[in-house]
Amino acid sequence: MINKQLTWPEFKALYQLYHERKTNLKVQDRPYFKYLKREGYIKTKIGSTKTIEPYSKFDDEYKRENIEELFHKYYSFLSENRILTYHTPFSEFEIKSLMYIKQCENVLVDSGQTLLSEIRSKIEVGRDGRKGISKSFFKSAKHIEKGSALEDAVLKIIGIDKFPQNEGQWIYRVPCKNPTCIILCENRYFLTLNIAQKRNVELWHVGGNNTLPIENLPKIEYPIYYLCDWDLMGLQIYERIYHQIEMIKDKASSLQLLNPNGKPERIKDTEDYHRSKWDKATELSSLTANLYSSKQLTMIQSLIKTDEWIEEEGNDIGEIINEIKSKII
Repeated sequence: MINKQLTWPEFKALYQLYHERKTNLKVQDRPYFKYLKREGYIKTKIGSTKTIEPYSKFDDEYKRENIEELFHKYYSFLSENRILTYHTPFSEFEIKSLMYIKQCENVLVDSGQTLLSEIRSKIEVGRDGRKGISKSFFKSAKHIEKGSALEDAVLKIIGIDKFPQNEGQWIYRVPCKNPTCIILCENRYFLTLNIAQKRNVELWHVGGNNTLPIENLPKIEYPIYYLCDWDLMGLQIYERIYHQIEMIKDKASSLQLLNPNGKPERIKDTEDYHRSKWDKATELSSLTANLYSSKQLTMIQSLIKTDEWIEEEGNDIGEIINEIKSKII
């Protein structure tokens, strides 16, 4: 099956094709619509190169891909947050990322405020910013472009007028009452959920290359684990943070890399938002072999060979925590 990589205009076009039996939206050059035309689900209207019409079997594809539910889910979110316009250009990946930011208002952090209000506060004093939010929620520090519709949407959801000119170093912690260990996350997605808190696991996030907060920690009181994207960039960041934590004398453990349980994805299929590629010209992509278990080395070698990666958010964190606790006990 083709990787659809749909944008909001494409969801609208699919919705119109199903309900109105035609669309004039400019989507014909998009990969999924080329696929639909090639496979006989849609056609260009006779006498009009701008109008697309569905064949009867399109309805089965529409239902199979759950487009109706997704359309209403994204429509409601965009409308309720006042970021829906006639020209809203966002990809499905960007809409989901915006939803993760919004979920932060349901997460309580150390100070008693929500994670979203803490993000807002740190941005206002220059301790977080466009690059930090972009790297944490959109996979790349450069994904949110200055002055773009996406930046406007992010600012609106966070509740600020603009990002600071310069951003400093920061750390986010989602505490729990009786912590047994710490999971340090590369991205902020799992901080927006309550799975870890319910299982007495404290979550930390320092955002990719932002290692200074780790360097300045006086001690780490509980065993600490690292959850990340299993791609070259994610594992390079793991190695960097591993060495920073090794320099902390008062710590319960060295940094322990968690094995992913998510499904591998082809790098080619996710290149719209994922830019980390393996270096196939060097052994193990120049990663440091002795920082990985034999099982982890086998997984990395397999990902390099198949040109795949495993996204952090694709993991079942509940299963990962269960595995950690079985070892601690």
